[in-house]
Amino acid sequence: SLSNTFEVQAKPSCPFDKSVTFRLRTSNNAYPYESTNNIVIKFRQGWATHDINNLIMSLTKDGAVGKKTEGYGSGLFFSGNSGIAQMVEGGLMIGVSNTKVSDVCRRGQSPATVSDTDFVGLSSYIINTPGIFADQQGNGLFNDNGAGSNKIGVTVKPQSYAWNTVQDEDYILLRYTIKNTSGAGITNLFAGIYIYFKPGGSTSNNITAVNTQNKVGYTYSSSNPDPYLGVAVMTDHNLNFKAMNALDVLTGFTTQEKWDALSNGISADSIGPGLNCMVISAGPLSINAGDSVIIGFAVVKGSSLGNLIANTIRAKSKYGVIGIEKISSDVPRRYKLYQNYPNPFNPATTIKFDLPKQDEVTIKIFDILGREAQVILKNEKLSAGSYEVRFDAHSFSSGVYFYRIETADFVGVKKMVVVK
Repeated sequence: SLSNTFEVQAKPSCPFDKSVTFRLRTSNNAYPYESTNNIVIKFRQGWATHDINNLIMSLTKDGAVGKKTEGYGSGLFFSGNSGIAQMVEGGLMIGVSNTKVSDVCRRGQSPATVSDTDFVGLSSYIINTPGIFADQQGNGLFNDNGAGSNKIGVTVKPQSYAWNTVQDEDYILLRYTIKNTSGAGITNLFAGIYIYFKPGGSTSNNITAVNTQNKVGYTYSSSNPDPYLGVAVMTDHNLNFKAMNALDVLTGFTTQEKWDALSNGISADSIGPGLNCMVISAGPLSINAGDSVIIGFAVVKGSSLGNLIANTIRAKSKYGVIGIEKISSDVPRRYKLYQNYPNPFNPATTIKFDLPKQDEVTIKIFDILGREAQVILKNEKLSAGSYEVRFDAHSFSSGVYFYRIETADFVGVKKMVVVK
């Protein structure tokens, strides 16, 4: 019964993925009976898996997409076909030069069978079902302190979103908020996804290419061209793409090779058939000290190239309205920013605003010292009407914050309080 239950909670200092064995001993005084059972519980597991639609995919505490080289994370599978792995490895990469690329992708030096360790998880990757903005939503936090003297000086807040509706069941959105914590301005920054797909379980006969119009790189098997698997850039940034021979990566993915793939525009638009992988990125970008930039991607599945592109377009449309809901199409008489509700709050609140005409809207969160803490919307083109946007402060400390809306003709600021 519920009266006989108990909770066990790990300390914040508990290592990630710590397996603890509990011994349960039961006895019966009325009869000479006694038994002992061991129960193993893993605390602070550093990766979690989206499983609500056709893509079953893990994300890790330190920026891997699917899984790392050494198998940390479960990878990518299809719903209803969980026995066939659809990828080898993948992950986020952030670079500013040929000596400073931060990632946990395959390393360049021996042994090349493990990942680099530049990104350091600051919390577990957590997936909630349902999420605030999606049927399933994940979040985490990491920095690049593991790169030592070669670190860029960034803290990354990853978020992921998946839906189980028919029109949205073949993609997962990835949203990275990259904050400059270096103490100086960062220029020439590129952020991208390295991924080694094996569609249908195939690695030997694959073709990898890019559709520049829709900013999607993809891989498919030339002997069985269903499925197509792709990664698309969701945000309005310059596109960079490189299709690569996977053997060159498997023998060691050097910092120079990672930088070249991230930063050289469309340096190799197709390769194959054969063993191949790819890097797709956005940049170059500049981030002032203490500021943040948001870069979005989508992992997309299609039954053909046309279907892949159609799903990419759906993903981009969905990405543009994450967290925002139009609650009325009546045209307001004037601009207005309302007080958030509830306030104080933990962990989420709603911000409402009115637009008397179509406009580009930016909403940012600032701490009590006026430092930018998060961008909720950035130059989002919205039609006239009333809107609500949800703000999730799960990673924020208790305290006073300000939210600021800016359009071409209006600026408004309100105060809100996080209480934990």
